[in-house]
Amino acid sequence: MQQPRLIINADGFGFTPGINRAIRLVAGAGTISSISVTPNFPASAELSDFHRHFPRISVGVHLNPVVGRPVSACGSVPSLVDRDGFFWYKEFPRRLFRGLIDEKELFAELTAQIDAVLSMGVPVTHLDSHQNLHLLPRFFSLFLDLALEKNIRRMRCHRHHVCVKTWQDGESTLGFYAARPRTGAVHLYARFLMGLATKRGMKMADRLLSPPSAGRGKDHLDFWRTAFSHLPGGTSEVYCHPGFVDDTLKRWARYVYPRQAETDLLLSGEFAALLKRSNAALIGFHDL
Repeated sequence: MQQPRLIINADGFGFTPGINRAIRLVAGAGTISSISVTPNFPASAELSDFHRHFPRISVGVHLNPVVGRPVSACGSVPSLVDRDGFFWYKEFPRRLFRGLIDEKELFAELTAQIDAVLSMGVPVTHLDSHQNLHLLPRFFSLFLDLALEKNIRRMRCHRHHVCVKTWQDGESTLGFYAARPRTGAVHLYARFLMGLATKRGMKMADRLLSPPSAGRGKDHLDFWRTAFSHLPGGTSEVYCHPGFVDDTLKRWARYVYPRQAETDLLLSGEFAALLKRSNAALIGFHDL
């Protein structure tokens, strides 16, 4: 069997100084192969220095029209921001569905975010988004148009491969989805979107390794043990969220304290041993 390949992508570089510090540590430990940058926060200015130290780690843009302030002048994207000049945060999906987000303004802001990364002299290998909101209707076609216009032909895969076997008494994937029809419908829709993206010329991994909703996420060694011990052939992708908690994270993120646990896990000897035993080749998006 051909050696499996694995992309481990750390999301949110540039979101907060604490996230940057954690990502630098796990990059130095050799347990990630890729990052995605949140370009509309001040800490993203550290990207050039990170790229100089870790040139083999692929760099994507974590498109973010949701939290913080836009890269664009607020007056040029009025539908994206509230009266204080901040993105709509939790209101963004509802406003998008209701047609209150101007698609031309959204396209312009996301273009500005990509250009902000390119202006640092860092090549962009792939695209994804904050909270994976690019999968929303009205957003996804715009996301693909943007990728093709900027000639960024790689993206996060959303063909979910749910890692369920270790801590749930051997539950099968079929049994997992039978017990969770809503999750099954969401994953089926995401798979359909990946087919559309492939037809538009986008490249991605063969699958996305995902934890079950059972209290065992990426901050638990059980998830990684299951993922690595049942790693299929071809290319798999998994994204993670290392970070140290700081005030910016507490203000803007829903997923806060487990990031510290993810950091500790990614730096642990147990994780390094699991990765080695998996016999997977750790690759970046530029290797697709």
